[in-house]
Amino acid sequence: MGERRILFAAALMGALAVPAVAFANAGVPMLGIVYPGMGILLIPVIVLEVAVLRRRLGAPLRRTAVMVTVSNLVSTVLGVPLTWAALVGLQAVTGGGGAAGPSFDTLAGKVLAVTWQAPWMMPYESDMYWMIPVATLVLLVPFFFVSWLIEYQISRPFMRDTDKAVLRRAVLIANLMSYGLLALVALAGLGIAVYQHAVGV
Repeated sequence: MGERRILFAAALMGALAVPAVAFANAGVPMLGIVYPGMGILLIPVIVLEVAVLRRRLGAPLRRTAVMVTVSNLVSTVLGVPLTWAALVGLQAVTGGGGAAGPSFDTLAGKVLAVTWQAPWMMPYESDMYWMIPVATLVLLVPFFFVSWLIEYQISRPFMRDTDKAVLRRAVLIANLMSYGLLALVALAGLGIAVYQHAVGV
């Protein structure tokens, strides 16, 4: 019941926040950028996590593959969008939904913006080339924790004979590895964007 209330609250916050942010008539909803990339990398992520969990838990390959596939589908299809919705709600409630203003003209202000407004970036036209990939990296942090929680809970019925602490740690390590892969892709995108901007491409 507690988990249902949390999910409902997250969805409600997102539903209320989207109009508030959209009212600014500007910005980039980052889910539209991050989500397709996570979808493309889903199969490599599953393969990586299967390898990590099978090695750490010693479970049969088929059971591990089914467990990882199901848990990743749930965390990606439900966990990531609901987390993003909650973050958009938090951004709007705390005043991060306004358009870019003078307070964000400094580098420190832009660093604050790229974290505070990571769910829904405001239109910093000349800086979006680096702010988008950095905002992606910021979003990967809450997505990681939610994915770890969801995947651990889904993994428990598959690994009833495994100690909970051992399973929790194994799923943590698997998620650290898979989100490390996602972070490397985002960092590569940042490097390419900075280079292209520098050479005027």
